[in-house]
Amino acid sequence: MRHRFDQIQNAYDILKNPRRRVAYNRYSTTNWDQQGQYTQDSSSAFNKDNFEAYRRAHAHRTNYSFENDESFWQAGTWEDYYKMKYGRKPPTKEELDKNKYKILFGVVAVGVLSFGIQVMLAIDSSNEYYAQTRLMNLKSVQDLQNSVDNYGEGSNQIERLRRFLLSRRSSLAVKEVNEPSDSTKTFQDEEDEILVKYAQKRVSKWD
Repeated sequence: MRHRFDQIQNAYDILKNPRRRVAYNRYSTTNWDQQGQYTQDSSSAFNKDNFEAYRRAHAHRTNYSFENDESFWQAGTWEDYYKMKYGRKPPTKEELDKNKYKILFGVVAVGVLSFGIQVMLAIDSSNEYYAQTRLMNLKSVQDLQNSVDNYGEGSNQIERLRRFLLSRRSSLAVKEVNEPSDSTKTFQDEEDEILVKYAQKRVSKWD
């Protein structure tokens, strides 16, 4: 409801002002298709000195819409447009020639500043990449050291047998899930047999 009221109020403000009404009518009736027709009547249609030709050529651009740049549709010449947009007279050729080095310096300064910002962003991205790579390398070294240290399980025969049984139990459990078996013998029974055989082997060495 509020949006509808604002639209009506805006339309009323445009209609009650003859200058704005003419500008809005020019905006609403100008489109890209008219440009081709206009170029047939004037060989200088695309010359930027011809403000009307420029306006027809850019009527489809959003930044030149009536809502975004009303003065673009109110102005009759480039001088009028400059005055309405910047609130002062456009610079003369003599003023431009006099200040051309200042203008050039400003353009170069902006370019250098933009380039510097891009370089800083690139350096930050590179540092972030190197930091992430270093963290990955450190984690790889830590994992390798853990594997060398047997993950704290020790390296004697009993510990190696324990790791073997745990690994075997995990493998058999996965196999049982993928390929169910009718065997009634449990993993624990099989492990008990392995432990008994290992103990008997150790005892036989003592005899």
